[in-house]
Amino acid sequence: MLEIQQVSKTYRKKRLFGEHETIEAVKNMSFTLKQGVCLAIVGESGSGKTTLGKLIIGMEKPDSGIIQFDHINLATTCKEEKKQLQKNIQIVFQDCHSAVNPKMKIRDIIAEPMNCHLQLTKQQQLEKIKELLVQVGLSERDAQKYPHQLSGGQLQRVTIARAIATDPKLIILDESINSLDILVQISILKLLKKLQQERGFSYLFITHDLHAVSLFADEVAVVDQGEVVEFLHDVSQIPCMTHPISQRLLASRLPINRQEISSLQGEQVS
Repeated sequence: MLEIQQVSKTYRKKRLFGEHETIEAVKNMSFTLKQGVCLAIVGESGSGKTTLGKLIIGMEKPDSGIIQFDHINLATTCKEEKKQLQKNIQIVFQDCHSAVNPKMKIRDIIAEPMNCHLQLTKQQQLEKIKELLVQVGLSERDAQKYPHQLSGGQLQRVTIARAIATDPKLIILDESINSLDILVQISILKLLKKLQQERGFSYLFITHDLHAVSLFADEVAVVDQGEVVEFLHDVSQIPCMTHPISQRLLASRLPINRQEISSLQGEQVS
């Protein structure tokens, strides 16, 4: 569904005395993402994974290479195709507080993409908002609240409801659970997995957390200095990764008591 072919992106950063530094954020990157699959893009800070997400959603343009979604080249889209791509590719950011307008009610936040991409009556829209809130584990009454009245985990569920409102095919999760505590992270990952099973979403899961990857993703690509240095089609093989960067990410994992998490969640985490 998503195909990245030899994509590169370079930035020029101005230094002292008028000099410029060239930064290769993404370098000849290639991979594919199939329908209904969660692919984790894992790397250290500055590895290029966030830039990749920006390229896919159109916030940045590649210097070279091809990004195709459903056989549509993102660089040569017409106005109609671009609108369709915006409907089918949604993103959930790390900081849920800065991702929403604090002056808007929750119902209006979720309605934003629907206003752009769906032809619904006011009543149909309100019904859909209620359904989405329930689907992400919130209450219909939350529609009347403002962001400051919700916890971080609840507000992240709101941003997920907004992301799935247009029934997209691909959702980019850009460090979207990192600011939450471990138990909220687990509940959000379970929610996302459930939604994937129900709706057939594909996920591009951008993170540095290999624990979360092992719980949630199907495949994993390790990136370093803008390049894919290791790719696994089976996340169960994560402990067997061999690249030095992969080994460093493995070594940086914090120990987690899975029995304690399972007890608090009321079910076994596998």
